[in-house]
Amino acid sequence: MKVHRIFYTRQHEAFFGKLRNFWNNPFLPTTIKEVSQKIGEGVHRNIHSDLRSILTTLVQKCTEAINAGDSGNQVLTSKFRHHNLFRVFEEIRVHHDDDYELLKQRIRRHLLIEQEW
Repeated sequence: MKVHRIFYTRQHEAFFGKLRNFWNNPFLPTTIKEVSQKIGEGVHRNIHSDLRSILTTLVQKCTEAINAGDSGNQVLTSKFRHHNLFRVFEEIRVHHDDDYELLKQRIRRHLLIEQEW
């Protein structure tokens, strides 16, 4: 079994579009471009590598359980039950909190926000 497509939400498209605008903008300093690119690469890895592998494993476990004739609440192992799927992804995904804060700081510094004149 293999996951062939993952559909994006409008919120994801808008967020990724903003990041892409940051790293393609010739008027922004390299420090802002580098951080936004790092966040974008992490998001891409989360979706196309980590989430895909979790979903592939989930589909395989489901298929094996259905073919074996298992039913009820024990279709999936406890690690891949639907209510634990998000927790598993949260554990292995690339976190962006520090990079996001760094990006905000660099943008504020670049735009001279909170600077006295």
